[in-house]
Amino acid sequence: MKMKKGISRLNVISIPLIFIIMNALSFYAGAMLPLILQSEDFYDIPDSILGQVTGNVMIWDHLVSAFMLPFATFIFEIFGRRLPVAGVLLSTVALVYLIPVVSPNLKLLIAIRCFISMNKLLMLGIPLITDYIK
Repeated sequence: MKMKKGISRLNVISIPLIFIIMNALSFYAGAMLPLILQSEDFYDIPDSILGQVTGNVMIWDHLVSAFMLPFATFIFEIFGRRLPVAGVLLSTVALVYLIPVVSPNLKLLIAIRCFISMNKLLMLGIPLITDYIK
């Protein structure tokens, strides 16, 4: 595989690592969601409506992501590569931290989940492959 001048193999390896990190954070936030919603210390959602509330949070998460998809790659063209990647990784960590902090406000939880999904979507549109590979 030929790479452009000044690009190391570490640059190319960073592409899948970014996807792995974002997927791990997103998976963690999604897997822990029903547990946090059910917990008496946080959202205290009754078992009878836990599935409905979890579904509502997740559907908004996916709707916002689907709406933002056409605009994802434009961010890299406007702001460059490094700033969005660093911003997305740092903000995703902060957003995952905020999930239990904003309890019991479900609207803020939905907003946080939407931002996590938009961050994940943004990382899927990263054009680093075309920047590094000839």
